[in-house]
Amino acid sequence: MIWEGAVAIFNAHPWAGTGIGTFFMYYPEVRQIEENSAGYQAHNDLLQFAAEMGWAAPVMALAIVVFVIAGTIRTVRQLPAGEKRIPFLTAFAIFGLLIGHSLVNFNMYVLPSLMLLGLCLAIWNSYMPSKDIGRTVTRKMREAIAFATILIFLIPLWAVHLSEYYTGRAVQSLTHQDIAGFADNLNQADTWAMGMNARATLQGARFAAATNNTERALELLDKAETYNPRLEQIYTERANLLRGHDNQKALAEAEKALRLDKTSLNARKLVSDILFDMGRNDEAYDVLKLALDMAVQDSHHRPFFEALAMRAVERGDPDTSTRALQKARAKQVDRPSNLD
Repeated sequence: MIWEGAVAIFNAHPWAGTGIGTFFMYYPEVRQIEENSAGYQAHNDLLQFAAEMGWAAPVMALAIVVFVIAGTIRTVRQLPAGEKRIPFLTAFAIFGLLIGHSLVNFNMYVLPSLMLLGLCLAIWNSYMPSKDIGRTVTRKMREAIAFATILIFLIPLWAVHLSEYYTGRAVQSLTHQDIAGFADNLNQADTWAMGMNARATLQGARFAAATNNTERALELLDKAETYNPRLEQIYTERANLLRGHDNQKALAEAEKALRLDKTSLNARKLVSDILFDMGRNDEAYDVLKLALDMAVQDSHHRPFFEALAMRAVERGDPDTSTRALQKARAKQVDRPSNLD
């Protein structure tokens, strides 16, 4: 099922993909509701390369594999039989196992696997015929350039990590009613992300909404959408703010959230509630009933299905009521971790 979703993402973004590391953001929109994986990886690196980086990425990956295989065949013919071949062929065998396993997993997205792959290629390359390459810089200069390049790439990553860290601390502070701590941590998150962390901005919008500053909350939600238009919670928050004032717009926002994540019980319940508010009871009930085919993944699934059971009783639908109560009592499906 998850491979079908990866293909659907690729079909929608065939040239440049969705961006490295963004599969989990796009997958909820195409996943089948009965599928219960974590949805972080495609469990096939070639498919995920295609979805995230476009058609050229898997082609280049396959070209590297072909190059290594061809080089191995050529080198084995040149190496004398015996112990000298063992390290070379061992490195190639491990490389092959990692590549083969990546067709049903995500080795290229796990740092230890990448490090092992790099080690195998380094050993493999040491057996290749050496070439005399002219050197215009000293070794120290090359090392300094390499270190500076790595540092330049790592600084933005650390900034993102720290911004998410402070966003999490801000949420914890608010849970403990520490308003000053919430504000301080949220400002730190905003500073590290240079004002572009959608999750931090979303938390600010939620706080503004809780303090009845609707206008400011809507402004912050617009800002968050600019930075991450695929964050489902932006649209549910906006729908909640608009509900009762402009139900048509509120419904559009809630439906947008549900399209982004079909398995979100919060978005599904919100769409249904707004439809009930608008007197479209049959549509509202059908939206709720679709959740009966979903794998139970939400830790707060019980209130949702209990509410559905009550709606079913009100409408004289005992079969749906029974199924909803069974879902309410069902244990949450343990989603696989990102490293299984």
